Amino acid sequence: MTDPTPRSDAHPPTRSLVSRVARTFIFIAAALVLVATLYPTEAAGDAGNIGCLICGERGLADAIANVILSNVLQITYSGDNNCGMVESTVARRGQSYFIRMYIHVKDLNQPTFHSVNVNSLGDVQVPLWAAQHVNAGVDYSPKLTLVYPTIGSQYFDWIPRTKIRMGQWYRFEWHVQILDVNARTARIWPRIYDTAGTLVHDADSFVPIDPGNGTGTLQQYYDMGGSHRFTKLEMARKFGLGYEGVGPPTDRKWYAAAVEVRSDDWVGPIR
Repeated sequence: MTDPTPRSDAHPPTRSLVSRVARTFIFIAAALVLVATLYPTEAAGDAGNIGCLICGERGLADAIANVILSNVLQITYSGDNNCGMVESTVARRGQSYFIRMYIHVKDLNQPTFHSVNVNSLGDVQVPLWAAQHVNAGVDYSPKLTLVYPTIGSQYFDWIPRTKIRMGQWYRFEWHVQILDVNARTARIWPRIYDTAGTLVHDADSFVPIDPGNGTGTLQQYYDMGGSHRFTKLEMARKFGLGYEGVGPPTDRKWYAAAVEVRSDDWVGPIR
C-alpha cells in the first residue's frame, strides 16, 4: 500500500499542532547553540513550546554572540556527546501526525547520531534524520532508522538511493502513521524536497543502508506488512531534535528551521 494521505494543495490544512511564528527561545548547552523561533502548540497535554533542553541553560550572552541566522537552529558538531536535545509532546495518545522541517548541512566531515527523532530522550524510538556517508562540503545520505522493525532485523536503517547535496536547504517531511494502538505499531513515511519544491526522495527510493540486506525499498517493506513497534505508545507522541554525535569535536555546522507538526495532512512548504 502507498501512503494513504497525500497532500491536497487545493484544500490546505486548517489545524496545526505546532504552528507558525510566535516567540523566540534561545538556549545554549554543552553540545550546541539553539537560536530558533519555535512555536506554541494546540496539542493536548503539551506545555506550550518545544522545551526540555538537556544539560541545562547557560550563558545567554554567549548564545546571542553566536547568532548567525535569525529563527534558525545552528548546530555545531561537538564530538561524542549526548546532550543538547529539545523535545515536546506533539500529539494525543494513539494519534497519527505529520512533521515538516528544513535542514541545511554545511560542511560536515563526520556522521551524526540521532539528531531528529520520535522520542529523543532515553529509549530513542525512530531517529528520523542523521547524516551518514558524509563527503565534506559535497553530499551526504540522510538516514531514517526503525529501531524496532516488526519484520526482520535487517530492516533497520534506511537511506535514499542517491545522496543529497551539502550547502543547500531541503524540506524534510515525515508522516507518523499509527497502525494499531494495542500493538503499538506505526509506519514512518519520509519525503524530501529541494528548494524548488521537487520531491527528490520518498519511501519508493529509501533502501537498506547495508547493501547486503537487499535492494528492496521502504515502500516494499511496508507492502509486505512491515512496520515499527514502539516500546510504549506514549513514546510515539514525542518529537525532538538537536545534537548527538560521534567522533572528535569540530567547528562544522548544520542548520534546522521552520518546524511544524500537524494532525491532519502533510504540512508542505512555508506559506
